[in-house]
Amino acid sequence: MDDFKDFSSFESNKRLKLFSKDLFFDEILDNINSNLLESEKLIEKQFEANNSYPSILVISSPRTGSTYLTQLLASKFNISYVSNLMSKFYNVPSIGAFLQKKMINIEDMKKTNVFQSLHGNTANIYEPSEFGYFWARHFNFGQNHHEPEEEDLKKINFKKLNKELENISKVFETPVLYKCSIAPFLFKQILYETNVFVIVLNRNKKDTVSSILKTRKERFGNYDTWWSIRPLGFESMQKEKPVIQVQWQYDQIYKSLNDYDKNKYLNRVYNCNYEDLVKSPLDELNSIAKQYLIYTGLNINTNEK
Repeated sequence: MDDFKDFSSFESNKRLKLFSKDLFFDEILDNINSNLLESEKLIEKQFEANNSYPSILVISSPRTGSTYLTQLLASKFNISYVSNLMSKFYNVPSIGAFLQKKMINIEDMKKTNVFQSLHGNTANIYEPSEFGYFWARHFNFGQNHHEPEEEDLKKINFKKLNKELENISKVFETPVLYKCSIAPFLFKQILYETNVFVIVLNRNKKDTVSSILKTRKERFGNYDTWWSIRPLGFESMQKEKPVIQVQWQYDQIYKSLNDYDKNKYLNRVYNCNYEDLVKSPLDELNSIAKQYLIYTGLNINTNEK
C-alpha cells in the first residue's frame, strides 16, 4: 500500500455519489502539502520555545457520538482542536494550526455547539475534523486492516507522532483536541509511546450496531459493505450476516480498548458513556476536565475558576 490515504478509507470506491471522494481536490491537496515542507520547519522553529501541553484524544467505536463529544469539548473548554481548514494540511500540521489560528475567528470556532454532522463529518470550515489523513500517515503499516501485529508496530514512528502533536500545541499555546477513528487497536502503544490524555467513549452495543448498519446502507446502498475500522481477521467475518459482522467489529474494538494497565494509566484515561453524556453533558464535561487537571495540573474548564 503506497498511499496512506487508502489506510483511512479502504472502501472509498464503493461509496454512493453523495459520499464519494473528490480525487482532483485530493490531488491539489497533495501538491500543496508536498510544497510546504520547508515552511513547516519555519513554523516549528518560530514556536519552538513555547510550552507544549498533552493532547486530548477521543477513541471509540464508530457511531458512538465521538463527533458530538468533540463538538461539546471544543465549544466549552479552553482548548484548541483540528478544524476542517487545518485538516487539509495533514502533512504539515503546524502550518495548518498556524493558519487556523490566524484565519478563523475564535467566536466562529465556539459556534461548534451547532452539533450537526453526517457520519462524523462536519460542514463548516471552523468545525472539528477527524484529521483522518494525518492519522493515516502516522499509523499506516501497509495492510488492509487497522489492527497491527508485532512486526507492523515497528513501522509506526510514535516518537515522530508525539513530536508533531507537541509542535501543534506550541502553535496554539493550548492543549489540542483530536479524535482518531483508526486508533482503537493502537491504544496501548499510544499510552506507552506518547503523553496524550485519552477519552474512551462507550455506547451500548445494540444502538451502536444499529447505527453502523444504518450508515452502511446510507453510504453504500447496502448492508453488506464493510465500513470503518477493520479488525484483524475481518475478511473471514464477511461471510456472516451484516449484523453478526458489526457485533464482532464492536466486540473486537472494545476488547482492545479494555486491554491496558488501568492502574498505571488511571489519570490518563477517562471512560465516558454516551448515555451519560446525552443525559448530563455538563456533568460529564466537568468530570473530564477534573481528570485532565489531575493529570496535567492545567484547568481547561472555562466554567470553573
